[in-house]
Amino acid sequence: PFDLGVANELKFGGTARYRDRFRDKEKVEIKAGATTDKTTPKDSYFIEEQYFAGFVQDTVHLSEKFSLTPGMRLEHVIRKPTSGAFAKSEETITDLMPSLHAVHRPTTDTTLRASVSRQVNRPKFDELAPFQQETGAEFIEGNPNLDPARSWSFDVGGDYVTPDAFLGFNLFHREVEGVIENVDTGIDINGKDLLRTENVGDGYVQGVEFEQRFSLGAIGLENLSEFSVQTNQTFIRSKVENAQGQTKEFAQQPLSLKHILARR
Repeated sequence: PFDLGVANELKFGGTARYRDRFRDKEKVEIKAGATTDKTTPKDSYFIEEQYFAGFVQDTVHLSEKFSLTPGMRLEHVIRKPTSGAFAKSEETITDLMPSLHAVHRPTTDTTLRASVSRQVNRPKFDELAPFQQETGAEFIEGNPNLDPARSWSFDVGGDYVTPDAFLGFNLFHREVEGVIENVDTGIDINGKDLLRTENVGDGYVQGVEFEQRFSLGAIGLENLSEFSVQTNQTFIRSKVENAQGQTKEFAQQPLSLKHILARR
């Protein structure tokens, strides 16, 4: 914390990570005394990744009830995928992600929030590895050439909190570039579809989230005062447009309704 006419709270941090994944497999067919090498380029690959990140943010308390938190995050990734089928030189990705959060507390029980931020969703290693995985109903093939999905996120929400109750809501909108999804290749393996992980286009996700929590003692059930009921609901709509101009919803778009009984 420090003071420049108004109270400030500075936070900063960083992280570094190294990880790798490899596969080295040989397939040989022996038929009628003849030996045939059936090894494919997908049976041998190596992926290594070096990840570095740092952030700084400053919460500025402009008044007792209102604060702003500007921030900046830097991510730097060095990735080296090597595969006979998907040979690719070293890839270096740097993302600079600004953010701004505003918090207003008009009363001791009520908080209002708004924010805008840049976000990056990096592919999982399973999505980058070029080999095929059987999931039960289908085969999924990774793609070392995947790009991260990047988005601008906008949120507006608030909550009302007392010792016996919590009411919260959040409106959100995400503008996403390079949406990552599994795409049907049209190839069948043993009667199962082969899907490949691809960047399918740009789109958006928007919706509203609600959350409620109530103490059972507050509604007259004194014998159950140690228990509370928590519920939440999420309503979402989305659209993604591919390179051909075709539009659809995001794959596996959820509609979430959850109810939980918890003991305090």
